[in-house]
Amino acid sequence: MSLFNKIQIMKKVIILLLFFPFFQNTFSQNVLLNKEDIIGRWVEVKEINNQIEDIEFPYTYIFRDNDTFHLGEASDGVILFNVAGKYTIHEDVISIIYLDFLKGNAHNRKAKQISLKVLSINSNLMTAMVTDYDYSYKLLLKKQDLTQ
Repeated sequence: MSLFNKIQIMKKVIILLLFFPFFQNTFSQNVLLNKEDIIGRWVEVKEINNQIEDIEFPYTYIFRDNDTFHLGEASDGVILFNVAGKYTIHEDVISIIYLDFLKGNAHNRKAKQISLKVLSINSNLMTAMVTDYDYSYKLLLKKQDLTQ
């Protein structure tokens, strides 16, 4: 193989390596989140045959502007907010460190961690893969409009 051919091959390899990050970003499924995307009140819903349906006793997720997180459970028309903590956002993952105030007492309560890998998000619907210690599940949340 001549020196000219080796140089031509090296040029092609370098060009491919330079464009690899562009192609990776273009075709990847990652969602880049901003805090403004998630701030607000989100209610758990389910999807059946491509239709979004409410759950009778849904969980309510609240992400505040000051990085505070609250989780409430609905029961008989009342929402009990028994989980509170802090969240951070890194690319497409929301990491939450929280305390469950119904379990234990102030002396033996331990912080727990959960992460939501956001698969898709628009103005009123978020799909995420939740990882909670040793198991994962898909979560569908609908943003609640509080002006109604």
